[in-house]
Amino acid sequence: MNIYRRYIGKHVIYSILMVFLILLTVESFIELAQQLKDVGKGDYTIYLVGMVVPLMLLSKVYQLFPIAALIGSIIGLGRLASRNELIILHSAGLSMWQITRSILLSALLLILLIVLPGETIAPYACDIASTIKSHALSRGNTLKTDHGTWVRDGMNFIHIKTIASGDQWYGITRYYFDQQHELQIASFAERGEFQKGRWQFHHVQQSRFEPERVNREFYDHQIWDLKLDPRMMGLIDTEPSQQSLPQLYNNVHFRKISGQDAGPFEFAFWRRLMLPFATLVMIMLAVPIVDGPLRSVTMGVRVVTGITVGFLFYMLNQFLGPMSLVYQVPPVLAAVMPVMIFGVLGSYWVTR
Repeated sequence: MNIYRRYIGKHVIYSILMVFLILLTVESFIELAQQLKDVGKGDYTIYLVGMVVPLMLLSKVYQLFPIAALIGSIIGLGRLASRNELIILHSAGLSMWQITRSILLSALLLILLIVLPGETIAPYACDIASTIKSHALSRGNTLKTDHGTWVRDGMNFIHIKTIASGDQWYGITRYYFDQQHELQIASFAERGEFQKGRWQFHHVQQSRFEPERVNREFYDHQIWDLKLDPRMMGLIDTEPSQQSLPQLYNNVHFRKISGQDAGPFEFAFWRRLMLPFATLVMIMLAVPIVDGPLRSVTMGVRVVTGITVGFLFYMLNQFLGPMSLVYQVPPVLAAVMPVMIFGVLGSYWVTR
């Protein structure tokens, strides 16, 4: 029985890896095309593109692996079915559930090899890529640290604690110097946003340094004359989907304490937790597609069916995320629901 399991697992894992490499190659060309559009802006060069693209691809592993697992499992099992080896395995006493269990056990090691780099290396690689690109586009006027981001705009030196998006900042401290490099104004704003072509800040405390005294002023709203591009600033902070589980957890905790919207980060956190289970569900769905009613059709039809199932799972994931934010659905429920729905369907089809 163990020989049968190893034989099935070897064929399925090999097919998953081949499909995964093909999808990763396609994604690399797409990422390269996106990065090439920014070449020539600031100090962003082809050499830097060659550094940024591989670093960004590491974050695509999580996104590509479930669909690669589904298509690869279909191809691997389809090759066994085309040689009538699945019929032989059934004749030897293996039920469909035993075949499914053999595939899932073999895939666990592969999932572990994907999850560990995805949670340790990939988020930091994306962070480095975003820093390299933003630093080049701003001609060296941005610096990201563990305690926030520093930006220079003319004689303004700005520290930003949190960049929610390119045009939404929190915890902003500005230092303005004159031509003699003497500090003239120090300001702190709770929140800043880019509206109608200018930067507007809220709840501002400003200290103006004069020769004999310091004047302190408070403003509910204040316009700062900054020439910073919101698009460039958006590159500094990574997207929720590119952050590790600890980073997402810390972001959720910080936003809840500070009264900010934590929904997108909380959804990304729970969806990341569910990814190994989603991959197992995708692999389980491959068994009834190959060894069920579609056993007599061509490999092309099976692959198209698998892609359709994977696309439906992806669309459901994409739909439930925004829906949880709009209709106040708990993010954990929105993240778990697609896995539960397809898991129940897969179990039903395997049982049938």
